[in-house]
Amino acid sequence: MNLENYIDIFKEFLFSEKNLSQNSINNYLIDLKQFLFFFNKNETLNENIEKYISSLRKNNISNATINRKLSSLKNFLKFLQKVSNLYHFRYAHNRNHQKNLCFFQASEVDINQYSLFLIS
Repeated sequence: MNLENYIDIFKEFLFSEKNLSQNSINNYLIDLKQFLFFFNKNETLNENIEKYISSLRKNNISNATINRKLSSLKNFLKFLQKVSNLYHFRYAHNRNHQKNLCFFQASEVDINQYSLFLIS
C-alpha cells in the first residue's frame, strides 16, 4: 500500500470513527499534505517536524494554527500505528507476506518509523 492509500483510509476513519464534519476532515488533509510537501526524505521525521514548526513560525502562523497542524499530523501517525498493527496481525499467519511482516512488526509508537510512509 502506498501513502495515498493510507491517506484515503485515514479520511474514511475520520468520517466514520471520529464522526468529523467534512470541513474538519478537509482541514486535517490540508494540514497533512502541507507537511508532506515540506517533508525532506534525507532527514528524520523529528527533524522534519522541528523544521516545519520553525518554518510556520517564520511565516507568522499563529500558535493555535501550528498546534492544529501538529494535531493533524499526530492523529495521522497514531492512525498509521493502529493500521500497521492490524496489518501485522492479519499477515502474521500468511507465509506469502514475509516482507510485509518485517515492515509492520513495530509494537511501540516510534514516530521515526513512519518516515517510511512519508518517503514513498
